[in-house]
Amino acid sequence: MGYKVIARKSYSTAIGFECVAGATNATAIGWQTNAFGGGSMAIGTWASTSKAYSLAIGMGASASGYYSSAIGAWATYSDGRIKSDQANLLYGLAEVMRMVPKKYFHHIMNIGNEGVEIEDIGKSDIGLIAQEVYEIIPEAV
Repeated sequence: MGYKVIARKSYSTAIGFECVAGATNATAIGWQTNAFGGGSMAIGTWASTSKAYSLAIGMGASASGYYSSAIGAWATYSDGRIKSDQANLLYGLAEVMRMVPKKYFHHIMNIGNEGVEIEDIGKSDIGLIAQEVYEIIPEAV
């Protein structure tokens, strides 16, 4: 949908101006975006993906690895003037100190008719485990 858009493979979607969704389940949305990895998504201006399960968001973002992500020029705002009904939380440093950062291998996951399928490929990563954070601060998950 749009001008010069190409959805080459099954279940792929291209919306915008000169967008290409060149792999199965790929999505390209925006101005000159390209999604060439299966299950990948490119959103924005000149955003691109080249490997499976990757995500590129924002101007000039390029996600080039399996299960990778990239953020281009993107603005978010945390200005108190645009947030109403502010209230202090009962959570604080004590709860943050209970969180345990971990190093792990992050597997690629697919959700289909048979449920969740975990693949043997992925990448090494660091971060928090959602189930553990939920036990400390449920609203954060």
